[in-house]
Amino acid sequence: MDEAYRERVQRLKEVSEEITKLNPAIRAAAFELLADYLTGAAAKAGAIDDGDSPNGDPKAQPGAPAKTNNSEFFAAHSAKKPSDNVYVIAAYLYSMYGSVPFGLDAIREIAGARGMTIPASPDMTLRRARRQGRQMFRKIGRNQYEPTVHGELYLQKTYHVSKGTQKPDAAGTKQRR
Repeated sequence: MDEAYRERVQRLKEVSEEITKLNPAIRAAAFELLADYLTGAAAKAGAIDDGDSPNGDPKAQPGAPAKTNNSEFFAAHSAKKPSDNVYVIAAYLYSMYGSVPFGLDAIREIAGARGMTIPASPDMTLRRARRQGRQMFRKIGRNQYEPTVHGELYLQKTYHVSKGTQKPDAAGTKQRR
């Protein structure tokens, strides 16, 4: 047992060193991605959703969108086009932080960490994103975008996410002033 403990502590230190080099907006997602490495075993499938309720919470309302789990979310929403990968990442950020503006750097870092292909100019993908003739994202500042009301509805319906409530602590996603 002591050897297993020491091995996990060593792995945790290694992961910690690497994660501190990342943009703080994706640190939680990156840590979750490496959870199976930390334990030395495969991550449990369905850790969030145990089938009792949409969120694995017996008090949750039926039909409510499930809470997102990084690995499960990206596995469930594999995209066929690079531009769709940008929307998947935007949906993930929305599920974490709500309609708080997010940066292109955060999208690029998540795409890189997940091995996802995105367009060379994700800003143009976000700027031109329209569904049913309505703009999905609005530019807030330099390289900062946020979902519009119609964009939020699209993300909720298409990716089955709910509006996140976590506070971002990074340059990649920041609060409006």
